[in-house]
Amino acid sequence: MQPEHLAVALRPRGGWEALDLGFQMARQWWRPIWLAWLTVYLPVAAILLMLFENKWWAVLILLWLKPLFDRPVLHTVSRAVFGNAPSALQTLRAARDWLRPGLFWALTFFRFNTA
Repeated sequence: MQPEHLAVALRPRGGWEALDLGFQMARQWWRPIWLAWLTVYLPVAAILLMLFENKWWAVLILLWLKPLFDRPVLHTVSRAVFGNAPSALQTLRAARDWLRPGLFWALTFFRFNTA
């Protein structure tokens, strides 16, 4: 990661401005973001929908697994900010980097956050 290739100006932002920056980044890097998300989400969704006769259980499990599906998107955006948006295959190859830190806690105790 090279700080001179930053795609965003580093400075403190208010809430609305940070939200606007997030939308701008999602618009600019929509293809790698969606490809990374779909390559993780679609296989899991297909397996769950085939496993459960009652589709509501599959939907509830997919909602519970949302922290898992957010991680490849965050990985993609974090790399794109530094000038190299990874492809979906590169994101899957780096799964050890974005799966490991805190996934167990994100799916268990932190999932029941009152906020």
